Amino acid sequence: MITWARSKQYAILSDHDYVFLETAQGQQALGWMYGNPTGGLIDPREAWAVVIGTGLWVIRLPLADNIDVDMVPVLSSTQVFAGAGQAHVRAPLVHMMATPEDSMYVEAVYDPHVATDVVRIVADLGDRYAGVYDVNLQTLEVIKQL
Repeated sequence: MITWARSKQYAILSDHDYVFLETAQGQQALGWMYGNPTGGLIDPREAWAVVIGTGLWVIRLPLADNIDVDMVPVLSSTQVFAGAGQAHVRAPLVHMMATPEDSMYVEAVYDPHVATDVVRIVADLGDRYAGVYDVNLQTLEVIKQL
């Protein structure tokens, strides 16, 4: 099991493709990410977590115990850039930029300290979506910075 991010109350873990949220009550399976996760981040207020790899997962914390991982919205990169993420801002878990025909491989994630609910990602080195993007976790808007 690999730990990608840890805070006082939560940890984001993975075992190969499978991703878990760990709390004091135990581990909760969140689903699987094609190609294995490559990183994660939990905000200091513990309001959200993200998991990166093939696409980007946005997890709203605290997460209910009864999440049906088969009902998690999965959006293509084209859909996200067209603003489709905004329809899912209240979803407890969203998998963005990750459909088989139109995915973005996210290499790194960090907190750029530009706003409370923004993360910066480095994506698709050498591929069609190569760049640095800011992701607003409140609106699910993705803006290319470089």
